Amino acid sequence: VTATGGYGGAGIGGGISGGDGGTVVIDGGTVTAAAGEGAEAVGKGRRGSASGTISFYDDAVVFTNALSQTPFTGAEREGACHGAWARIVPGSGGVPYLDPTDEGEPKKTCLNYAPYTGQATLTSGWYVVSGDITNDTRIAVSGDVHLILCDGASLTAQSGIDVYVVGAITNSLTIWAQSDGEGMGALTAQGYNGAGIGGGTKVAGGAVTINGGAVSATGGNTGAGIGGALQSVGGEITINGGTVTAIAGEYDVHARGKDPQAIGHGQRATDEGPLDFPENYCAYSPETATTPVDAANRMAACRGDRVKLTRCDPHGAAYRNNGADHTAHCPYCDAEDVTEPHAFVNGVCVCGALEPGVTDVVAEPGAPGSGTVTVSFNVTNSPAAVCPGWNAPFLSIGATDNLTGSNYVSAASALSARAPYQLADALAGLPGPHEVTWDFTTQGINFSSTNVTFTVAYLRMPDYCVIDLSGGTNAAHYAVSYLDAEPDGGFTNDLYRTTNLVMRLLAPGTFQMGVDGSDPDNPSHTVTLTQPFYCAVFETTQKQWELVAGDNPSGFKNYADSPMRPVEQVSWDRILGDDFLGALRQKTGLDALDLPTEAQWEYACRAGTKTGYSYGDDANGDYMWFAGNSTDQTHAVGTKRPNAWGLYDMHGNVWEWCLDLYTPEWSYRVKRGGSLDGDADFCTSSYRGGGDPSGEYDGNGFRLVRT
Repeated sequence: VTATGGYGGAGIGGGISGGDGGTVVIDGGTVTAAAGEGAEAVGKGRRGSASGTISFYDDAVVFTNALSQTPFTGAEREGACHGAWARIVPGSGGVPYLDPTDEGEPKKTCLNYAPYTGQATLTSGWYVVSGDITNDTRIAVSGDVHLILCDGASLTAQSGIDVYVVGAITNSLTIWAQSDGEGMGALTAQGYNGAGIGGGTKVAGGAVTINGGAVSATGGNTGAGIGGALQSVGGEITINGGTVTAIAGEYDVHARGKDPQAIGHGQRATDEGPLDFPENYCAYSPETATTPVDAANRMAACRGDRVKLTRCDPHGAAYRNNGADHTAHCPYCDAEDVTEPHAFVNGVCVCGALEPGVTDVVAEPGAPGSGTVTVSFNVTNSPAAVCPGWNAPFLSIGATDNLTGSNYVSAASALSARAPYQLADALAGLPGPHEVTWDFTTQGINFSSTNVTFTVAYLRMPDYCVIDLSGGTNAAHYAVSYLDAEPDGGFTNDLYRTTNLVMRLLAPGTFQMGVDGSDPDNPSHTVTLTQPFYCAVFETTQKQWELVAGDNPSGFKNYADSPMRPVEQVSWDRILGDDFLGALRQKTGLDALDLPTEAQWEYACRAGTKTGYSYGDDANGDYMWFAGNSTDQTHAVGTKRPNAWGLYDMHGNVWEWCLDLYTPEWSYRVKRGGSLDGDADFCTSSYRGGGDPSGEYDGNGFRLVRT
């Protein structure tokens, strides 16, 4: 909040001719107030008799001019506001401020400070750079100085003779960004007879650490961009983040000796000084080049005359993988032992891309009595550039009645049939502005106050969804819970194969579906699944069916372990009817529970593989029950080895119904995975079976998904 009084008026408070100040309550934020002539910044106007009272939030401090380095605190704050100018900010907030701990990282955030003007001397401590700070003479440094570069900040300085931008650094300089990454602020340094950042003539540069931001340094005559000057070396230079551009100064023919380096020593020096930067950084030489140098030549580029160091672009040529899965190390995000799929866009790993975000949320009520609210918001960062991994993001829109404390989400509303609605839904699928109308009447919501808060946010989808069926057919509601990891002992116990139905989150991705030569109805073709989905870890068991539908149609139900065997002799029609999926959707509120599409089923079965089975190309009884080992009966689910994504019995035991038609001309529905009495060839990842949707065949079962 910025307030400037007119003639005779307070910035905040009274006006001219006796205007007294009222009660001013500052509960947060940054407040800047400037008085009109003869008035107070916060308080009374000109010829007013009473300043009024001011209350502050606990952490607030007051500065009385833009270049103040010592704030007013405690009881002094109110009096400070009665002067001609005042700024109220959180914390110690000054420029500079000292880090209150010895842990090294600054604990303060970037605030709106006025820019420096004129000459500045930086002594030991932390300095916040949050505006355009220009100094045409010099910036001198003594002690250990830390600059915090805030979003949009820039620092441009021209050194004088043997006075170097950020000084002759004989101690250390640390450059911070508000967060690691490019575009978080800039420091531009131009040397004269010395380094852009570093030492002076015959004076070695001190240690320089760059943790983020955009740093550009150009050496003066005989000086390195970052490092030393004439006859001097650079100190230890460490780059942990950000983008660094360094250009060596001009060679002086009279001084002779070795050329100055972009990062390293100055002219006539023989030692380069140590330099360290991350393995996943690319070097461009010259700095305008569009293709990075080979990894083996990165250090040599830094020791040349022009170089740019930056994190390698995951969309660029440096780390294209032509669609192949990483099997060990992802060079962009530095993940080791990668066994789970990373996200790919046009064959490029984007596992290090920015997280999605939401800004500019506005809620506008509809016409009186309409029961609607229009919520507008802006999505930042393309979802296509976000690696969902196993913990995909989804978008949630909710409302809170601030009078009653009641919370509501967009389940079953006109906004979406799913709760919460997901990232890949049409409205959230692209970055940019969005507007949706929420019809509260569909949820029976009647807010008891007009003070309602709306929230739109990306959340994280848990790895597992668990439905508790223990209440049976008489239950009015089946509880749904979520787990971020497998429980101790995993899922292969009686609980998750009888009364609890567990599903695992699978990330969206691209895969080769089908196989050439063996099945003309399913040739090899590329399929992309754009939405994450939950897939049941096990085939639906007899006990789970009985708890929902109330009967057990299975042929293998008179065995001790029958409750944990897959339900069979169930038709496609009955599964999708009211007594199973209808009841399950109604009692969980999860309308997106369904049979898998054929593409979802094969994607889940393959688990990132391209072989005949999810584990290899040859039949293996360790992974499946089929005619070769089943003794003509089903077996308890989860007794064979799972695939790489932790899904059991994707091969054999019972055929699994899918949603799709077998062919457009034929009313049969697809079934996948083979069964207890089939050959191993029927159990491959790509083999397609089919059946009459009304048929209750031996060996036909299913597993569920939730999209």
